[in-house]
Amino acid sequence: MRATSILIVVFVAFFVNCKEDVDCTVPTSWDVNMDRVAVEQATIDQYLLDSAITTESHPSSGIKYVIQESGAGEVADMCKLVTKQYEITFLDGTPLISTLGSSFAERTALSNDIPAWQAGIPLVQDGGLITLYVPSPYAYGSSGRIFNVDGVNVTVPPNTILIFKISVIKVE
Repeated sequence: MRATSILIVVFVAFFVNCKEDVDCTVPTSWDVNMDRVAVEQATIDQYLLDSAITTESHPSSGIKYVIQESGAGEVADMCKLVTKQYEITFLDGTPLISTLGSSFAERTALSNDIPAWQAGIPLVQDGGLITLYVPSPYAYGSSGRIFNVDGVNVTVPPNTILIFKISVIKVE
């Protein structure tokens, strides 16, 4: 009898957790170090002022952004797959990685992307192009990141402000 009860509980739990019950809405807050965000946002604001770049501010994260092309069609949510190309640069303009205009396009669920992309990508549609000015807690944070680009390791040091230019190719 006990084994049957356990089997029924497992069976019910499986069907209760079906995709229909998954919350696909984009978060309105992320678990990030807001003290660090505030310090780095001041640096970003000064950079934007010095560079005469006019941006908008994401309503919940405060991430600064510029929409170059709004696109048309599907808008990403946390359950959708997004095919994208991107360019990552340091705040001083030093290039880090670029797949823009290449034959490579990354396809991931928005839920698997960094918080900055979760906030920024849904601001445009298929064919959209957006630039994000990102405090490190919304990117790779205090851990940093190592990318392997064509067999060469490229390092994002911990607590690094980044600029992401993202071309949304397809949302599905």
